[in-house]
Amino acid sequence: MLTVFRLKASAFFAFKHMIVSLVLSFGVLFLVCLFWYPTPFVELTGVKHVFVVFILSNIVCGPLLTLVVYNPLKPPTKLYKDIGIVTLVQLVALIYGLGVLMHSRPVWLAFEGDRYRVVSQLDFTPEALLDAKSVFRDLSLTGPRLIGVNLVQPTDKLFLQSIQLSLQGYHPAFRPKRWTEYSSQLDAVQSALRPLSLLFTLHPKAVFMFNKMQSNKARPYDDLGFLPLVAPGGFDWVVIVDRKSGVPVLYLPLDGWAEPAPIK
Repeated sequence: MLTVFRLKASAFFAFKHMIVSLVLSFGVLFLVCLFWYPTPFVELTGVKHVFVVFILSNIVCGPLLTLVVYNPLKPPTKLYKDIGIVTLVQLVALIYGLGVLMHSRPVWLAFEGDRYRVVSQLDFTPEALLDAKSVFRDLSLTGPRLIGVNLVQPTDKLFLQSIQLSLQGYHPAFRPKRWTEYSSQLDAVQSALRPLSLLFTLHPKAVFMFNKMQSNKARPYDDLGFLPLVAPGGFDWVVIVDRKSGVPVLYLPLDGWAEPAPIK
């Protein structure tokens, strides 16, 4: 009877612990998505699996440990100590998960010649960050900001070295010393933009997606262009950009590298 009583009591307490953990976990993730990973950067950075681990570690491990250690027949001092240890373990897991998400967060949306590239804090080292202009050393905590990237020209003696670094995955946008103000590359952005009509030709469904996501912010197609978007998640996306201001206005999950079929 005592065992049944103890299991019922611990199960009820663990259930309440799980409800609190659920509310806390989803509340924290809501703030993380609101500030660190604004739409659509959760998908673009491929951190969904981190979110799953984060939730499971907080709503399973904590309540499960509570189910094991909780016993209403324990002396209050012993019971509070055991629950305190469980709470501490859960708090450490919460802080660790937040640390992973913070260091994986996107800090820049970089214009890189003929594409945009998502740059997270993990894509460069703290030592390399010292090579950046002082204005770029304060990393965003409220979603990625726009920057430009100075590319090496074919006539430059460092061109081959730059190509080798890119082939190794260390792209120009990941090299802080090449970061520059986005406004200084506005002309290059405007020249690189591809017509929106081409995107609609390559992807007929893009018309519906575009009109749906624009809602009440409709504008003439000629005022907009697009470029491919490269992100850690490895998904095919495009950035829709206002031609005049050079500011991205929309992101669509489409292949931006596709070319129209040749006319036969």
